[in-house]
Amino acid sequence: MAVLPTVLVAALLMGCGVSGGADGREPVSLAGWDVAVIAEDTLELTIPSCLGQPWLTGLAQDDEVVTVEVVTTVVDEGPACADVLRVELDEPLGDRQVVDATSGEALRIRVRY
Repeated sequence: MAVLPTVLVAALLMGCGVSGGADGREPVSLAGWDVAVIAEDTLELTIPSCLGQPWLTGLAQDDEVVTVEVVTTVVDEGPACADVLRVELDEPLGDRQVVDATSGEALRIRVRY
């Protein structure tokens, strides 16, 4: 598992709210957001945060499911305010589901390669 160090940011700075965890980071639900498959073994997660410095805090992989967990300092539910994390998998995604650990929901998958 490797998280590419670069966080790609697509953000409009209006309307971003600040979270209130002890270190400023809180788990964020990815439910309703897309996961892009940009290579057989690489996901691009869209994070509902606005320059929120998201971190991948959990990645579990088995034969049927890839589960991801993300924390961030800023949470905003609008599509105009989003960060992106790239996540490398141990094996190609294939027909596995991607599940958000925070909400427990399966995420929509878009293949972009």
